[in-house]
Amino acid sequence: MKNTFLSTSTKSFNLIFTRTKLRPVANLPFYGVYRRDGEIVLKDDLLVVQKRLNYHPGHNVFFQKDRHLYMLKSNVDGKVLFSREKVEPDMSIPEVEAEYKDKVIENLYKLTVNVIPFEESNEFILKEIK
Repeated sequence: MKNTFLSTSTKSFNLIFTRTKLRPVANLPFYGVYRRDGEIVLKDDLLVVQKRLNYHPGHNVFFQKDRHLYMLKSNVDGKVLFSREKVEPDMSIPEVEAEYKDKVIENLYKLTVNVIPFEESNEFILKEIK
């Protein structure tokens, strides 16, 4: 005679055990675009997380690698602007060289993330003289 209680509990245990294997690492950011065109960002805000170089850094945006992810972060406070621009990859960076080593990069147009900084105020108000 087959014991049904034992077989069902074993199945549920296996399901729980395999689910924990599939969870992502807690401190690893998710892929995708974090800030859209026209949004206001602060310095060091995360703009894009990607596995391959689909988006390239533009003005006031820097490139950072964390494990196997490529992240684009803001360098200043400002507004996000996405554009399609002609890029000239810097082959001195190993990640860029690995991405473009077998490709023709003559007229390469890619999506570029830019951050337009806020205009600084030219007004000065004297509050108190000591």
